[in-house]
Amino acid sequence: MSWIRGFGQRVWQATRTAVGFDDSTRRAMHGMRITLVVLTLIVLVATTWSTALLRSTVDEVRTRTAPGLLDVTSARAALVTADRAAVASFDAGAAKWMGPGSEYQNALALANQDLARAAENGVVGVQFLVGLLTAYSGWMSDADAYSRGEDNLLPGAVNLWYASRLLHDDGEGILKHLDDLKASQRAKLERQLSTGWLNPVTALVWVVPALLLLAALIRAQVFLALRFRRRLSPWLVGATALLIALMMASAPWTQPGGDTRAAAEELYKLVPVPQPPAPGEPKPIEPSEADALKWVSKQCAGAGQCGDTMALLANRRIAAEVKPIAPADATRVTAGFGQAGDVGWLPVVIPVLGTAVLLFVFLGLRRRINEYGYS
Repeated sequence: MSWIRGFGQRVWQATRTAVGFDDSTRRAMHGMRITLVVLTLIVLVATTWSTALLRSTVDEVRTRTAPGLLDVTSARAALVTADRAAVASFDAGAAKWMGPGSEYQNALALANQDLARAAENGVVGVQFLVGLLTAYSGWMSDADAYSRGEDNLLPGAVNLWYASRLLHDDGEGILKHLDDLKASQRAKLERQLSTGWLNPVTALVWVVPALLLLAALIRAQVFLALRFRRRLSPWLVGATALLIALMMASAPWTQPGGDTRAAAEELYKLVPVPQPPAPGEPKPIEPSEADALKWVSKQCAGAGQCGDTMALLANRRIAAEVKPIAPADATRVTAGFGQAGDVGWLPVVIPVLGTAVLLFVFLGLRRRINEYGYS
């Protein structure tokens, strides 16, 4: 009777299989396929999404943040050059015939152009500065008008002094506002480099699912080899190879983040952070302000007639002159950000590799499931 009982059990098992009741192998294969497909979809979406956001941040740094910082720095240097040129013209007596001079006019025009570009690049607060700059050039124009053909330069000196104070005032001067804008723009760049998608830690968004998928693929290969005692599945081997290629393509060293940080370091060399004075030491005076103070003091009628003007020079050292950014250096730094943002075919390669992994994963278990009669 034992053979009848064994035959009945085989018929019962075949009937269970025919009507769709799962055995352990079927459950395992279906579970593996669902797991692999879900993880592959997560990896595909995460890599494509994070790469797109990373490139968007790099483009923001390359086209707006870094150029805005260069523009503000260049505008400041141009204004200092313009002010020194105007003072030199008055000091040499040339203002009687040519006013502040062509160097002043050219530098002032360059400063206006720099501020206009800064506004286009999203630097906040530029419009307020443009208004102050209009007032500054107005004072200089009045100084020019009062000095043309006149031997008495005192009226012109008064207006030049007003212009100089508007430029150099420690609290509300144009240069102070430009320094604040430069610090704000630099802080924005540092935030983008350290806390946004340029931070390598954000790669964990796709690295963790990718490692889980890699482990699941290896487990599936081991399961198939042990259960069916056959060689490894070519489809799953291909999926594993494609996944590794996808991880390599999405790795931080292939992305523009590292190159962007290197370009930012080159930018910081052109835009150094001003060193604060030592405790108890007054802030250094700008060379252009010192020139204006010395010339204005010459126009006073006698000793002590300048009031508190010369007190501004007392016990204050003159700051080192900051050279304007050379056009070649600005071009080199800008090109560095451009190269950092060039990722070639990665935006296409990454989704293609992810889609290929999904296809190979789906086909990898389909044959074995079909052999069991469960498609």
